Amino acid sequence: MKITTPLTNLLKKSLGTYKWDEACNEVFETLKGILVKNGKPVAFENKKLNKTEQRWPTHEKEMWVVIHCLKTWGHYIGSKDVVVWINNVTLKYFATQPKLSLKQLKWQNTLAFFNVDI
Repeated sequence: MKITTPLTNLLKKSLGTYKWDEACNEVFETLKGILVKNGKPVAFENKKLNKTEQRWPTHEKEMWVVIHCLKTWGHYIGSKDVVVWINNVTLKYFATQPKLSLKQLKWQNTLAFFNVDI
């Protein structure tokens, strides 16, 4: 999510003033190229991790992304089959782990509402 930092920084009240600079414009143009295919918009979701979330291990950050997107777009997904393509092999075995933290148990509960194959 580093690419969006100049834009998300504009949302910080601590900066005081809103300044659209060249870095913001570059990010905007990059994102515009990603978010529009053949002249039509595609789905996109962005959320900056808070300080606690930034300290999570990579596999937890990636699972959090899956959960966040399911919660965000769940009303579009409904009972349809969902395949999640991700390069972290450990997430494939998330559902079969014998010991889960409270956070992971909540995530597993969310996954149970959807027909998801990771």
